Amino acid sequence: MHNSRDQCPALSERETAMGLSRKTAAGQRSVTYRPRWPVVGRVLFRQGAVFQVLLLPPLAAAVLDGEAGLAAALAGPALLAGAVTLWQRRSELPEDIRRIEAVLSVVLVFVLGALLAAPAYAVLGLTPVDALFEATSALTTTGFSMIAVPEDLPAAAHVLRAWSQWCGGLVIAVAGLAFLMDPGPVSKALGFADFGEGRLETSTRSHAQALLWAYLAVTGIGIAGALLLVPGVFEGPLLALSAVSTGGMGPRGDSLASYPVAAQGFVILMSVLGALSLAFPVLIHRRGLRDAMRTSGVVSVLKLLLAALCASVVFVLLSGDGSADQLWHGALTVLSLQSTAGFTIGPVPGPSPFFVLLIALMMIGGQTGSTAGGVKIDRARLLLGSVSLMVRRLLSPVKAVLYLRLDGDIIDPERVVFTVALVVAYAATAFGLLIAFTLHGLPPAGSLFDIVSALSTVGAGTGVIGPELPWDLKMLTIFAMLLGRVEFFGLLVLAAPGTWIRRD
Repeated sequence: MHNSRDQCPALSERETAMGLSRKTAAGQRSVTYRPRWPVVGRVLFRQGAVFQVLLLPPLAAAVLDGEAGLAAALAGPALLAGAVTLWQRRSELPEDIRRIEAVLSVVLVFVLGALLAAPAYAVLGLTPVDALFEATSALTTTGFSMIAVPEDLPAAAHVLRAWSQWCGGLVIAVAGLAFLMDPGPVSKALGFADFGEGRLETSTRSHAQALLWAYLAVTGIGIAGALLLVPGVFEGPLLALSAVSTGGMGPRGDSLASYPVAAQGFVILMSVLGALSLAFPVLIHRRGLRDAMRTSGVVSVLKLLLAALCASVVFVLLSGDGSADQLWHGALTVLSLQSTAGFTIGPVPGPSPFFVLLIALMMIGGQTGSTAGGVKIDRARLLLGSVSLMVRRLLSPVKAVLYLRLDGDIIDPERVVFTVALVVAYAATAFGLLIAFTLHGLPPAGSLFDIVSALSTVGAGTGVIGPELPWDLKMLTIFAMLLGRVEFFGLLVLAAPGTWIRRD
């Protein structure tokens, strides 16, 4: 007499597989880390000095400018940040900070930074929603503005906007967290630019210091050049801070249109430099220009820029107006939007092949490890390389071993998974926002352009996103700008119910 296992071996194997699958799923759930909010809170309390860096220079400018209301709105959050800094100066962080806790700390630094700066914008006459929008746009280096006539703002308000952009470019995300937190998951969570060194050779602190010095050097070059080329001694440094952070929020309502041609070109050049990985100048210093060009991926960026410039020339000529002014406008627009700075010298063109090119360039953005937004050039190259790899595998023998490489390095499969997930999240978010905008009766083409601009932290637009935008769409745009700055997943984890609700 045979037992049931002998009679139905196939069924038994299937049941066994299903049981293993259930056990595997349960095991994955059991090892899923939930953030320890007391730890996240302690990490954030350690960022009091970072928030002071954000608030104190505009506060000093407001005092010198005689803007008592603006100074008071900045003094309160600055004093609170200072008190927290003194309270937590001797506290120690746990050695086992989890990756999710580091990521959430990065996200919350941006969220809290915008909330702390919002009262200052409200003092300038903005509604609470518009004030939060303005603060978020500046800190995320997006550049969209709810201020119709920025020329009417006091000088201290321009300092606030420019300084917020500069801080959002690097200091808050890298210098603050990397200096104040112990090495560990922080470097991975922040996605530090790679210097080609092992983790044992360079600590998180020294890594961040190198990036900060590179950022300061580029900023110094920008300010020096702007003082020479931009009229006056006030607007030049503000434009430089905005350009190197790829922020695009300038002191004039027409962006760069009313500046001299030399000033326009220099500001866009600094924006392009800001869109390059901050590891590039560090590598030049340590290894020389040739090796830095070979290992940093800058050559691929230059190729993309050259191809985009050639395409812009073709599209301008095909439009029937091949004047020097239009060619200059097209070239600067391409460089500005690809760097995600968002400066313009004229209106964004309507739906056309050039319009589609600009959307694609904004989606791609700058390099990983730069202040730029977008999916990033390196990841776009990785996706194209994945397509090429699949084609080569189909053309190769079954047993052939082929690898995906980028700049000579074999790519970890996890990096491919992250890139695909990021692109899917980007596309899904853009599609959802497009539905919301069109339900309000806004034009689909212009809405798509401005949505991509918000998600890639560009700030150039067709006029759809502006002071007249309905308040609910403004809140969605705030969410989109934060998503683009923290690269989606950190903010999505923060908003996920599983982060807050325990399901044991």
